[in-house]
Amino acid sequence: MALNPTGDNGFSLQDAHFEVDKLDTQLHPSHRPHHQGGYAQPSPAGIAVGESEAFATGTGWPASPIPGVPPVRTREEYSVRYKERVHRLEANASLWDYLLFVPHAMYMFMNRLCDAFGFKFIGLLMCVYGLSQGLGENYMSMSTDYYLKDVLKLEPASAQAFKSLTHLPWNIKPIYGLMSDTLPIMGFKRSPYIILAGGLGVTAWLTLALLRRPSFNLSAFLILLANYSIASPDVIIDAAITERSQLAPMYASDLQSLSWGSHSLGGILGCSTVGQAQAHLHSRGVFALTSLTSLSILILASLRWLPEKQIPRGPERSNACRLAWHKGGQRSLYLLAFFVALCAVFLATTINHIENRLTGGYITIAVAVIVTAVVYTTLGRISPKIARPAIYFFLREALQPNIAEAMFYWYTSAEGGPGFKPQFLGILNCIASVSMIVGISLYNRYMSTWKYRTIFIASQFLMVGAGMLDWVLVKRLNLRVGISDKAFVLGDEALVPLLRRFAAIPFFVLAAKVCPARCEATLFALLMALSNFGGDVGSYMGVGLLKAFSVSRADYSRLPQVVLVKTFCRFIPVMLIPFLIPDASPADEILTEKEKLLKEGEDEEGDGEDGGEMEGVEMGRVVMEEESSPARRRQKGSSGSERGLMGQRLEGGREGGVGGGEVRPELGHLGTPLAMAGGEKDSL
Repeated sequence: MALNPTGDNGFSLQDAHFEVDKLDTQLHPSHRPHHQGGYAQPSPAGIAVGESEAFATGTGWPASPIPGVPPVRTREEYSVRYKERVHRLEANASLWDYLLFVPHAMYMFMNRLCDAFGFKFIGLLMCVYGLSQGLGENYMSMSTDYYLKDVLKLEPASAQAFKSLTHLPWNIKPIYGLMSDTLPIMGFKRSPYIILAGGLGVTAWLTLALLRRPSFNLSAFLILLANYSIASPDVIIDAAITERSQLAPMYASDLQSLSWGSHSLGGILGCSTVGQAQAHLHSRGVFALTSLTSLSILILASLRWLPEKQIPRGPERSNACRLAWHKGGQRSLYLLAFFVALCAVFLATTINHIENRLTGGYITIAVAVIVTAVVYTTLGRISPKIARPAIYFFLREALQPNIAEAMFYWYTSAEGGPGFKPQFLGILNCIASVSMIVGISLYNRYMSTWKYRTIFIASQFLMVGAGMLDWVLVKRLNLRVGISDKAFVLGDEALVPLLRRFAAIPFFVLAAKVCPARCEATLFALLMALSNFGGDVGSYMGVGLLKAFSVSRADYSRLPQVVLVKTFCRFIPVMLIPFLIPDASPADEILTEKEKLLKEGEDEEGDGEDGGEMEGVEMGRVVMEEESSPARRRQKGSSGSERGLMGQRLEGGREGGVGGGEVRPELGHLGTPLAMAGGEKDSL
């Protein structure tokens, strides 16, 4: 739906701003409107010199004349400018036009994104996803694997538990979303958290590089901090992408494609160099190089490449947390986020101190059951359409044991095994990254209109077949038919990441579509954290399997049985899909749960006088827009798991966000005007 300043739908944007201003003045006489006609105008208070507050949107980024920050536009203007910058071939196109189509289309792709959101935001997005996650995760994964094997001398099961423990920052991502939503630092909600993460990352990597006598606990703490330095900016940029996707929904798929593409290109750069770096510099040298990725986001965030308005001193800043708590829907999400984080911390700290495999298995299963019940009950109060996919995201990973570290040990050091060197592992990871890009392109071209159930079922069955390839390799059957280990693994590594992309992209699209307004950072991070936590539950299941079959770095004789059990466990999520995944496609509208989340705020006890009044007005405005817009019901338009040969995790990394919904003026904290827009899906 396009809501124009002079539209004929009975509810113009000027009317919305007038009503918002009137209510804002009634609630807070000190507030005065500074906008006209839906466009951002300079605000005299609380904004740095040269900036203006974007009253018309919930994104909070400043309008022009700041270099690199475009002006805030109406949804119709975004749509027009988008169509002007889409490259298409004419009917009488020449051969030369066909040859130049891809570079010209890529140029127009970047041009329309920079035109809409500014080169600074696009640059920071590419830095976070390309350098910090794409390159940094490749460097971290290989160097950490060798560090655990060669420096700390851990057994495969202990290394698997170590990786799960240090993966904890990805499981408590909702806490980062909660903090960025409610606890601004010096008036800013996003940039300071990226600066903090970058600083801690630089410190952790350099300390690991200089540490000469590392202990298990100290190494685990430093690598945990390094994971935080990647996970926290991921949440912040995800929230910024979601906000901008809601403002200009026709750009949602472009932003997600850029995020995935940056991640894959950064991964190609990382995997093409990490093998040589590991061979010549060893783990400590690679740790030192990885510190540069954290330094890059530290510098760009310090230079304010994430444009956002500064919340002025006063009630709006000091009462942000209290007001967020008094909003019923958000209160439930915050409590659930803390609960999931506590379960993740409990499991990570408990399993590593339990030697009895049966006890550890029982604790893991009990935590998984409790998390499933609590998540479904809590999110079910908002809507089953949110609760069911959330449960699937968690159980899909939890029910598939992860034995990535054991496979890495077997690949590199098992007697009679392949004996792969770091350089070859780097080549394999390059093939995996290229395969991811191919997967993204194939999805956007052919699968974006498939139903979620079809995509998830097909990819899960294909992953079972990919798991059987691992069994063929560890049984050495490939050698019996004359296929070398390197040739066999090259084919395996090209297939597995491709299949993961087919499942991951609709996963992120579905997660974004069920995110209600005003708490995108918290709920989207919660869904991602549930998937990551499920992956760690699967890792603990893998630890139990390895111990049950007595697999160690001195004895891999029963590793084929472990691989077989892990592979057949991939059938289990298929049985859950008909019950937990909606019978819809990524192009379909899933829900209009923004209203339901706001409605819950009216029904909850203890909302407070101000909170109840504000949310009641918001609900009235939603209904008003719903009734006046016949176009509202038109159709609208990427978990922690082992990744490839190295057992690398997606680590929640590159979890892009898009939004779904409708244009709706509403009130933010203390009556700040917002205009949220929701999502169409357009392919690149």
